[in-house]
Amino acid sequence: MATIDALGVINFGRTAGEQRFTYLVDQLIYAQGWVGGIPLAMIHTNLRSNIADGGVDTKVDVAVLGDTTGWLGMPTVWQYKATGYAGTTEADLRHELLANSKEYIRECLRNGFAYRFCICDDMPVREQEQWAQWLTTCVREINPAAPPAIVITADHLAIWANRFPPLVAIFAGGGSMNWHSTSSPGARAPATRRRIIFRSPNGTPFE
Repeated sequence: MATIDALGVINFGRTAGEQRFTYLVDQLIYAQGWVGGIPLAMIHTNLRSNIADGGVDTKVDVAVLGDTTGWLGMPTVWQYKATGYAGTTEADLRHELLANSKEYIRECLRNGFAYRFCICDDMPVREQEQWAQWLTTCVREINPAAPPAIVITADHLAIWANRFPPLVAIFAGGGSMNWHSTSSPGARAPATRRRIIFRSPNGTPFE
């Protein structure tokens, strides 16, 4: 079975314009939403990351029933950054929510949406917790009743992706490649081409 790890996510997602990272996270959200039975119309995405989005890369209007990620159990707004974490300051993170161009995400937060920040990098737990604290403080300046912000890293995304083998096949080269942390950035280790089938909760197969 094809698998992907944090470096595989980084290799896939770190491209100009952030489109590939946006595509990766959006496909995972769509897959989780499908498992939870939510209509596609409740998930709003924008692959064109160079178009102004008011601070919202993806918006999920409803909670995903039976969510097993801990990230989609309520309406959410998502921001994606296809960059490394090193050198990011509290001021940088606050800018993601408070800049004049980010009014739409503030509107969503005032309306009760939870905030998710995805970065295309792996980072120590201490830094993840610090970022989450900074972002939660900022979110609650916008809406004092807002749920805590959550930071989602490349490692989280890899674990999530491995629940959906057909998506791993896409991220890792159409099912013919595996990406592992033992490879140098950008490298792919060849693997046997295979037919991968995923089953829905009612047993219906798809590829």
